[in-house]
Amino acid sequence: MSTVVIVVSDNHLRKETIHDIRQFHTEAQIFIHCGDSEMSYKELTGYACVRGNCDYDFEIPSSLVVDLEDHRIFVVHGHRQLFFRNYIELIKEAKANDCDIVCFGHIHRYVDEYQDGIRLLNPGSLRNNRDGSPPSYMRLTIDKDLIQVEHLEYPKDLPH
Repeated sequence: MSTVVIVVSDNHLRKETIHDIRQFHTEAQIFIHCGDSEMSYKELTGYACVRGNCDYDFEIPSSLVVDLEDHRIFVVHGHRQLFFRNYIELIKEAKANDCDIVCFGHIHRYVDEYQDGIRLLNPGSLRNNRDGSPPSYMRLTIDKDLIQVEHLEYPKDLPH
C-alpha cells in the first residue's frame, strides 16, 4: 500500500491555493507545508507545517520530522540552512534526525535532487517561482523503497 503526500511551500498569503489543494487532492494521506504561508497555525489545519522567515505565529514549529513507512522526512523552511544553493546544512540536519528525505522551501524553485544519501525536495512556490515557471507544488507517492515525485502546477494540475 503506497502513501501519497502533497508538499507545498511559499504561498505568501494566497490562502486559496492551500485550501484548493487540500480540498482537491483527496488521494493524499498527508499534506506538508514548508513555510512562508504568512498564515496562523489554526489556518493551516490539515497540514504538517513549519515556520518560515515570513511567518510570525510561533505555534508553528521551525522544523519537524514525519515518519512514513520505511522513511523519515525532515521538514524545514530552509532560510537558516541554505547558502548559495548549497545543501550541506540541510543534509547534516536530515542525517542528525535519522531522515532520508528533506522537504524545504524558501528558494521559490522546484528541486528534486539526491545528494549524499538524502533526497532533497522543494515544491517551488505557490506564489511565484523565481525561475519564471508557474506556481508549483509536488505529490510524493511512497511505496517502501520507491519514492515517485511529481512536479505539479497550480491550478493547472488540480483534479477536476
